[in-house]
Amino acid sequence: MLAFGPTLLALLQSRREIYIEALGTAIKNSQEIIPVARPEYDHDALSQIIEGYMAMITEALEGRDPPEIATMYFETIIPSLVAAGERVDSMVHVTVGMMVLMADDVGRHVNPDIRATTMDWLSKFFATWVTRIISVKGGPVSSLRPLR
Repeated sequence: MLAFGPTLLALLQSRREIYIEALGTAIKNSQEIIPVARPEYDHDALSQIIEGYMAMITEALEGRDPPEIATMYFETIIPSLVAAGERVDSMVHVTVGMMVLMADDVGRHVNPDIRATTMDWLSKFFATWVTRIISVKGGPVSSLRPLR
């Protein structure tokens, strides 16, 4: 595992409820700009999504190659959501919103001695994550509402 990995994972787990709330906020914010038909997410559903995020972050910090969880997510889960009518741009919007909130929180709470290294790693991880979502084929793209 990367040297800062255990500290980052402990921080992420300790802030789990905050990330669940942040994901709910990111979904609400996305819905205001890219209105799509999607189910309401209760706490359990949001929690499950956050658990998936944490599993992929853990896998990446451990340097697992191939990354089995991420591969399943990007080759199975995302395409199945697209096939069910989810919009790629909406997923990107929610994901970026969530990642900004999470990165801000990590930056505020991570040990200052590892802040720069941790934030550099997170920015690369999150950028790669979004790039992989964008690469999903066949996803419809909506027109954005203007930001108010």
